[in-house]
Amino acid sequence: MSQTNTISRDLNPQVNRRRYRILILAALLNFPTGAAALWSIFQPMAKEIYSLPQGSANMPFSVFMIAFVFGNICGGCR
Repeated sequence: MSQTNTISRDLNPQVNRRRYRILILAALLNFPTGAAALWSIFQPMAKEIYSLPQGSANMPFSVFMIAFVFGNICGGCR
């Protein structure tokens, strides 16, 4: 009997929409983590094209990481 209830609940359109919302939000929330790692690929080209010193080339990554940390701290406070 409980198996029948589980099957009917899984076929519920509201449950399926909620699952897709969670999946989409999880993908969007993972984007900043990948964006930070992506800068390491573009940094050497930016240094070369714009003749940037190492410190200036690291600045976007540093600012992003500081904002990411403070955003997580503020987001975690309820």
